[in-house]
Amino acid sequence: MVSDYNNPTDYSKYVVPGYPVRHKKKVPFEPTLKLDRTYRAVMKEIRGIDSKSDDVVLSDIDYLELVCDAYSSNVRWSIKLEGNDLPQAEVRRITSMFTEGKKDT
Repeated sequence: MVSDYNNPTDYSKYVVPGYPVRHKKKVPFEPTLKLDRTYRAVMKEIRGIDSKSDDVVLSDIDYLELVCDAYSSNVRWSIKLEGNDLPQAEVRRITSMFTEGKKDT
């Protein structure tokens, strides 16, 4: 220990006992998963459909509609957690107004 340890103004030479801490060697978690052949076939089919969907280009209107649907669904479930039971159609209407820059009249 440092002789000035009891002096609260000088901590410059204080060394934490047991530093540095030596940890055990960390072994990464690599689980072995075994899937049934039917699941593998379904996963392969999903990957095939997903790769084909990369070739699809959405129009601005379709993209805006997808974004509005996703946003309104997120808002709907968020407000439902808070105890508000506003219907999905109303949340969608308000979301559409927001994205189109309209004001409620």
